[in-house]
Amino acid sequence: MKKAGHSMVSLMAAILVVVAAILTTLQLTVGIDQLFASAQEPVSTVPRADDLSVATEGPGKQRVEALLRITDGRFSREEVVPVLARATSNGNELIRAAGEVGIQRIGKSAVPVLVTMVGGGYLESKDFASVCGAARVLGADAVELFPEFQKALESEEAPTQKMALFAMQNLGDENAKAMDRMIELLDSEDLNVQIAVCRVLEQLGPKAAPAIDKLVELFESGTVSARSWSSIVLGAIGESDKHDILALLTERLSAFTLVEKERAMIGLGHMGAKAQPAIEKITQLMMDPTRSCQPQAAVAIWQITGKSEVSLKVLKELLTTVDYKMTVLEQLANMGPVAAPLTAAICKELKSDDVGVREQAAVALGKIGPGAKSAVPQLKALLKDEDALLRQAVTDAITAIEKVTE
Repeated sequence: MKKAGHSMVSLMAAILVVVAAILTTLQLTVGIDQLFASAQEPVSTVPRADDLSVATEGPGKQRVEALLRITDGRFSREEVVPVLARATSNGNELIRAAGEVGIQRIGKSAVPVLVTMVGGGYLESKDFASVCGAARVLGADAVELFPEFQKALESEEAPTQKMALFAMQNLGDENAKAMDRMIELLDSEDLNVQIAVCRVLEQLGPKAAPAIDKLVELFESGTVSARSWSSIVLGAIGESDKHDILALLTERLSAFTLVEKERAMIGLGHMGAKAQPAIEKITQLMMDPTRSCQPQAAVAIWQITGKSEVSLKVLKELLTTVDYKMTVLEQLANMGPVAAPLTAAICKELKSDDVGVREQAAVALGKIGPGAKSAVPQLKALLKDEDALLRQAVTDAITAIEKVTE
């Protein structure tokens, strides 16, 4: 009996060892499976208590995620706006983009905080570059900050001038108050200052007419970049009693450099139907077998004639090429609802291996709006993508497409 008893105890002990080993193995297996599963899942979008600190100085991907989460109402505007504004002037493109999205979400209510960040003036503000980045995103909503930008334009320092001009890009008609100084800055020895002025003047359109003499001078004797940018502004200003803008831009369609041809077409596109005499030359560029001018030429023909069939046919073909894919998606986004016939072709790019292409395709579909309704199921499939900025672009696109117009 004792022997049998010992044997039973030994047997029970052996069974317990085996069971323990099995349980340990199962736990280890579950742990590995969970670890593997978590590696396959997109980065969590669940709010975290440390989001504000991560958004301020966290590592790249986590910082982008946090920047997109901190606008959800858990933190005050005074806490969030400076973090987002500083991100808009960050050297990392993804962080900068996330900051811009955050500022867009907050909108005009961010302005009082930006005013506080400027404090005693642009010279005293360590955050002036960040305020400029945020103001560019807000556009006319940031008009309250214009006096500070106007003062910064009077600086003799080119970096300060460029920051102010960057901020002014989307401020609208208020910028006309700085016209005299901007005309002076078209003579700047800094090429980037000249270009920044042109970007602001383009937005003013005909209201930039006081700058026309200096722009024509730049058009005729500036560097390639400066004179090509002056083409865009001259087209935005339109007809002039003193200068034949149409003839100047049409002649530039025969320029040696691609950038001069393209920007001349942008200028002619700004002129709309008044640029009809340039259609023959633009059509030749659109049919050029080298394809380099085709995307911009297709858009210009639509802008000038008001007809999109031929333009969309050319852009659809170019969308299948690697070299022009991103350019075409950007052009289709600029065309907005007119690009609706290419919805299916754009949807194919939502499956691209390049996240940038997927994001730009989503942006284009959003710009098309309700006409891209058939794209919604494919867009929703990307809402779990691991890239936070892509998810945001997809969300914005779906909102725009499903928007109910009253």
